Amino acid sequence: MIRSFRFATLLEAVLCTLFAGVVLAPTALKAQDSSSMVGTVTDATGASLQGTIVTLSNKATGVTYTQTTNRQGFYTFPNVAPHDGYTAVFSHEGFSSVQVDSLSLNVGQPRTLDEKLSAGAIATV
Repeated sequence: MIRSFRFATLLEAVLCTLFAGVVLAPTALKAQDSSSMVGTVTDATGASLQGTIVTLSNKATGVTYTQTTNRQGFYTFPNVAPHDGYTAVFSHEGFSSVQVDSLSLNVGQPRTLDEKLSAGAIATV
């Protein structure tokens, strides 16, 4: 009886481990072939800009991602395809837009890009 209980417990532990491996493996593998970009958008005084639209695009790959900043002015682009030549555009009603060209996103290397928006014409960085 004790021996069959130990075997059942061991079998249960092995099955749980295998199940976790099957469920979690795709997520771990995905992280190895993607990049990400995060940042905070503020105004000229340093106050957070909620509702800023941040667009990340790459003409070479035809990929475009869009996010909107939260109350803290924070945005995140998780699981972005790594590549050179991304362009980020930051736009918010009542503020000038900022465009940042020639961004490189590399595998497994999160990129931080903070921007400050002010009144005036569109700026290209």
